[in-house]
Amino acid sequence: TSLVEEQRPHDPPFPPVAPPHPQNPPTFAHAIAAAERTNADIAIGTDPDDDRVGAAVRERDGTYRVLTGNEIGSTLAAYRITKMKTLGILPAAGTPRAALVKTFVTTPLQDAIAATEGIRCVNTLTGFKWIGAKLGKYQRELESALDIAGTPPENGYDSIPWLERAKLHQQHAAFFVFGGEESMGYLGTGATRDKDGNAATLMIVELAAELKKRGKTFSEYLDEIYLKVGAVFAESLLNIQYEPGAEGLAKIRSILDSLRATPPKKVDGATVSQFKDYGQQDLFDADGDPVPKEDFYFFTLDDGRQFAVRGSGTEPKIKFYTFARVNTRDPKRLTSAKRQTTESLKSLESWLKADARRRTGEG
Repeated sequence: TSLVEEQRPHDPPFPPVAPPHPQNPPTFAHAIAAAERTNADIAIGTDPDDDRVGAAVRERDGTYRVLTGNEIGSTLAAYRITKMKTLGILPAAGTPRAALVKTFVTTPLQDAIAATEGIRCVNTLTGFKWIGAKLGKYQRELESALDIAGTPPENGYDSIPWLERAKLHQQHAAFFVFGGEESMGYLGTGATRDKDGNAATLMIVELAAELKKRGKTFSEYLDEIYLKVGAVFAESLLNIQYEPGAEGLAKIRSILDSLRATPPKKVDGATVSQFKDYGQQDLFDADGDPVPKEDFYFFTLDDGRQFAVRGSGTEPKIKFYTFARVNTRDPKRLTSAKRQTTESLKSLESWLKADARRRTGEG
């Protein structure tokens, strides 16, 4: 293990990187250079408050690739589920009493992993507080079943050893296996209720060690997952930035209001087969709980592509999350399937940009 010397100084502006966020691939430039010098298999970086974590991994040809949050979350989810089955923490066939919890805008690959492994996938609104809320719900359900609600900590929920608690959750409530969001926040235990960069780093390192032992790269492990679930998945995030202030906010509002009032029937040559308006429709998650109302839309197209739309909560921009999949279990088709998903998302993004301009009167 070695540190990246250029990024060690405690300097609030973080001069070596801009912005200092693992979602920004150039942030890993110094780390990749250090990895090349030391022949490291993986470079890991967190954001300044250490709740998000990213990684650059060495490929078979010796180059390094910065993984996306969706790729890290998917590999961690798949590894944790299979490892828990090997250890007997989960039954080999899976159980609907075990839950993978993620946000709606996190890759559907994780829904497919959960389905293939026989566990429940629960989707929440964006923000780790919603994943934390699920953890609180599962704890309360178990406390109620065991009649220990309100019991002092030394005799209550936290006093139950983790392995025993895992069994009890599967008997009486839901056992949390893994949680995450595409913006590089991950959680592997119900002990905390927020994304945790330190714990996530340990999970990534454990997976890296396992893959090293198996002689596999992260990319090869992703291919293994695609073949197991029977589809190649791809995702992208399109941010459309507007000017700060009232004018920019008005454009964002006009897009959201227009999409609600007149949702498109066709998108990039495909028919819209489903439109969900989380701000007006009464929708329920996999636990049967109502999804809180929010101006957030999810479109499904008849060619399998999907996209979600929401305004940023912190910046004057609108976010389009796009998803594509190509079904295959043929290893020889992986390369072409990946190319197909990538190209289809580029086309969808172009359509969405043009549609946003039309809805703001700029097109």
